[in-house]
Amino acid sequence: MTQEQGEHFLTRLASTPLDLPFTPKLLQTLFMQTRDDGPFSLEDVARTIAHDQGLTTRILTMANSAYYGLQSQVTSIARAIAVLGLKQIRTIFLALAVRALACRGLPPDFDLAVYWRHQLLVAQTARDLARRHGVPDPEGLFTAGMLHDLGKLIIAQRAPQDWLAINRLILAEELPAAEAEDRHWGLDHGVVGALVLKAWNLPQELTEPINWHHDPDLSPDNAAAARCLCLADALVNWSEGGDGALASHWRNLAGRLSADPEGDLALALTAASDASLAAFIGILACAA
Repeated sequence: MTQEQGEHFLTRLASTPLDLPFTPKLLQTLFMQTRDDGPFSLEDVARTIAHDQGLTTRILTMANSAYYGLQSQVTSIARAIAVLGLKQIRTIFLALAVRALACRGLPPDFDLAVYWRHQLLVAQTARDLARRHGVPDPEGLFTAGMLHDLGKLIIAQRAPQDWLAINRLILAEELPAAEAEDRHWGLDHGVVGALVLKAWNLPQELTEPINWHHDPDLSPDNAAAARCLCLADALVNWSEGGDGALASHWRNLAGRLSADPEGDLALALTAASDASLAAFIGILACAA
């Protein structure tokens, strides 16, 4: 496989719209309404979501999962927003968009439960790292963490033979996914995921850290967020344990990115011990 073929895949992807469970306009409107600097009220956001009854039901199902640990069930979008906050509602909304893509057309060997578990662990770890080290917008990093491997899902869905070839390379040479992808066709899943999110008209502060989460120092305007996302990914992979070249890669990467890798590792281990993950993953993994 050559870089030219990788570029052809990106061109083909850009020209083929991805089916969403709601219109791109609704996605753009909700993201605009949930920005920190927006003039919109909770009621504005609730009214926008309420226009789509199916979306309302799915958001309430996720908001009431054990993952969020609410004291009592919420029965309205307005109450869910008030309790969870605008950015958590936005993250749920985007996760539902990805779930809609994921629940059809994936290779049999693509394990959605494993995929979503990793997304959630990286999201939680990135948010906690941002809080610990003073990186701006921890909740925005949670959202980025939930979406950081979207490109892997898109590659598996739209180019399954390439996905299989990349995974064979990962196993044969104990390579990180991004390195195997780069060898295969000259681009990695961060680039693919960011391209899709840009097509959804999502802002640069979200798409750029995802684009560069394996090369964070190349991020033009969001290097701190990209480094935080990269470190969270490394810590979660390191926390999985094991020996060999891949385990050493993640441990060494965390050591390069963090002044206190052992202290930061504790954040990933805490995230992994969260017993409420299973219910949330079950919803996202098309079990509901």
